[in-house]
Amino acid sequence: MRVYIDPGHGGSDPGASFGPLVEKTICLLVALELALRLIRKGHETMLSRSGDFRIGLSKRAIAANQWRADIFISLHTNADADPDEPGLQEAKGSEIWIYPGSRGARRLAECIRDEIPTFFPGRRFRGIKQSSFTVLSVTEMPAVLIELAFIDTGESSRLTGPEIQRKIADCITEGIESYLA
Repeated sequence: MRVYIDPGHGGSDPGASFGPLVEKTICLLVALELALRLIRKGHETMLSRSGDFRIGLSKRAIAANQWRADIFISLHTNADADPDEPGLQEAKGSEIWIYPGSRGARRLAECIRDEIPTFFPGRRFRGIKQSSFTVLSVTEMPAVLIELAFIDTGESSRLTGPEIQRKIADCITEGIESYLA
């Protein structure tokens, strides 16, 4: 299996941030952990970026197509820039985006979603959602964009340490393994 891993943002595009946390950095750290786990399982991996530099969205998807990836995983963190209303819950949880109508991507997203309770009991899952994001619409293989958690809420502590980053990578790896079974 050839897995193309896309750590979101990079370089001059930091993505969302909250205090010292920066989306591009968290995504890269999780992507490196994910690649390591997939290689250990015998899969080939390629990353859209292995350092802090910017790559255009269509270039990421085209590179995955040219490499003939079997699946495409894009990693991001979510942000809720709106001020919280008194009495309303803070936005939190993970979500997975797929291209509308992509059966392979839906199945991959479902397999990853099904691993969340195992690795993160009680964690809120916000759903499998559809969008024509460039990395989903230009790719020629099942592609998912995973919003790992909200960077600007109480969940941010879930993103900072290497242990949690490894746990996220384990969760996604097991979802991919389930997809292949």
